[in-house]
Amino acid sequence: MITYRPHIDGLRAIAVLSVILFHLNPAWLPGGFYGVDIFFVISGYLISKLIVKELELTGSFSFKRFYIRRLRRLFPAMLATFALSLIAAYYLLSPQHLLDFVKSAVAALLSVSNIYFWASTQYFDSSATLKPLLHTWSLGLEEQFYLIWPFLLLLAYRLGKQRGLLVSFFVLGVASLALNFVTLVFQAELTPYFVERDYDLQASVFYWLPFRIFEFSIGALLIFWDWEKQASSFRVVSFLSGLALLIYSLFFLQKGLDSPAYNTVFPCLATALIIVGGCKHRFAVLLTNPMFIGIGLISYSLYLVHWPIIVFYKLTLLHEPTFYDYFLMFGSALFLATLFYKYVEQPFRKSHIGQSNDSVSNAAFVLGSVAIALVIVSTSAHAYVKQGWMARYPQDVMSQINRGAKDYVALFSDSKPYYSGPFANNGKPKVLMIGDSMSTDFINALVQGGSIEDLDVTSLRIRHQCFNIFPLHDAIYRELYGTKSELCRAEHESVMRETELIKQADTVILAAYFFDERVQSHIGKTVRFIKDLGVTNVMVLGQKQQVFNGAQLLGRYPLALLKNLRLEPNPKTLYLNRLLKAQAENFIYFDLLDQFCNESGCRQVTDEGYLIVFDRTHMTPEGSAYVGRNFKQQRWFKKIIDSATYKEANL
Repeated sequence: MITYRPHIDGLRAIAVLSVILFHLNPAWLPGGFYGVDIFFVISGYLISKLIVKELELTGSFSFKRFYIRRLRRLFPAMLATFALSLIAAYYLLSPQHLLDFVKSAVAALLSVSNIYFWASTQYFDSSATLKPLLHTWSLGLEEQFYLIWPFLLLLAYRLGKQRGLLVSFFVLGVASLALNFVTLVFQAELTPYFVERDYDLQASVFYWLPFRIFEFSIGALLIFWDWEKQASSFRVVSFLSGLALLIYSLFFLQKGLDSPAYNTVFPCLATALIIVGGCKHRFAVLLTNPMFIGIGLISYSLYLVHWPIIVFYKLTLLHEPTFYDYFLMFGSALFLATLFYKYVEQPFRKSHIGQSNDSVSNAAFVLGSVAIALVIVSTSAHAYVKQGWMARYPQDVMSQINRGAKDYVALFSDSKPYYSGPFANNGKPKVLMIGDSMSTDFINALVQGGSIEDLDVTSLRIRHQCFNIFPLHDAIYRELYGTKSELCRAEHESVMRETELIKQADTVILAAYFFDERVQSHIGKTVRFIKDLGVTNVMVLGQKQQVFNGAQLLGRYPLALLKNLRLEPNPKTLYLNRLLKAQAENFIYFDLLDQFCNESGCRQVTDEGYLIVFDRTHMTPEGSAYVGRNFKQQRWFKKIIDSATYKEANL
């Protein structure tokens, strides 16, 4: 048995509470996501100590006993969480998101959820708020760590006893950190390689175990620390400095493109200092008080249940969460985790090692766990075959739901090939669109609404979520794009080389996803660049990001209700649009919210019952037709026609 150290349970409490606060509202604790890194250091310490102690006492290691203990520790609460989540998913998730859910559940049961979520990180991928099992990525990493770590330690121990272990921990940690730093140094060269294969470099660094091994190694190195020989004053300094560094990390270290290389080192070292500080001094009560110990004991179940509760609870809301909603989410997670700890975790925790019924008890546990896992997998497979249990919905909405995300994306992208290249020079006002998918979205509205017939439209596409802000200084590229800075610079330079095309335009329209005021503040640079080329009429499209996913609403509410439903616009959308409008001194600001929102809120479906927005931002073909139906009567559209007439008259 490893000596119980209560301050480690206190650390677990800090870790899980940090993650929960961040997931409830990131503004409350900007660095709360570092809670998972605290868990990784603790795991590295405890698992390594458990393995090494057995090796030193017996000269051997029982893999069977180790993995049985891990299964008993992890699987009961995990299976219970997945089973309850599957029931909630049936009632609350639309077919396309239910399909995502069941695939993630199977991946989590196979301990590869981190790889699954890494592979599904794409532009039109579902929002994190629609992935109830997204948080299991960290469990996938831990389980992969459990799978390989005993073999590495056994090999190192046989090669060199404690010295072999010490060298191994150090080398693995340094190699992992080096991998992070090399990736950062060569990010400009690596990013295009990943982008071409539809992968994200930052997601790869975030989700894959080799980039995280140094966190486990930091914990593992602590097993060689001689606790008893350290002076009390040293332990106090270590504890308090670690606690101060951890508080700083949680409140002031933002999630950046350097994570987990640079920033994550700080909370990991802070955790190590606190572990070294121990609990035999008066300041330890900060972590060993009854409240923190209690939360630490239920921390595993609390981590498991908190995110599904947040996701499913928010799906029942038709407004942004209030303080009361946050309180209910947190309280529900705490209550359910307490029940799980007492009635699910504890009864299966001990494996009765050494008792006569040990093999039977373990066999029964494994068989029972496999049986429950197979029920979850088979139910998930049934949901997959039945297209997310489509039959749950009435016929009048099935045709829309049946499209699925990929179908909507395909329909959304239909216009791309036809509005690029040179102008047609057909005597109509020349309109150049510059932007990302919002540019395509606006063209779709012109096409579906019939306004395109009065215009000569082409576009310059900016890919890789690089926004249409240029030219920028090096420091700003690094600040906004991080690992993609050189890639985005190349995107912008390719647009800026199209000077002849820009000069020919009567009107240039800038349309991009500016859901960050840092990005939006630079739009003036693009406007000046275009106007310096002689274009007098520059327009900037506002944001239309909605609070709720359109397809999700369609799956949750009767169509008759949706036809009359008006939801408040996303507060951040309104805030960013106000900021953009305030900048509109040398450009014309306009947005599409006016076409389907009023003082009562925003429509979700057309008069015929078709979705307007299929995710939170991109319009369906029917939504494009609805939004674009009155474009010709809009002041900004008349401005396009008038500016072209004025330019022709002055040639």
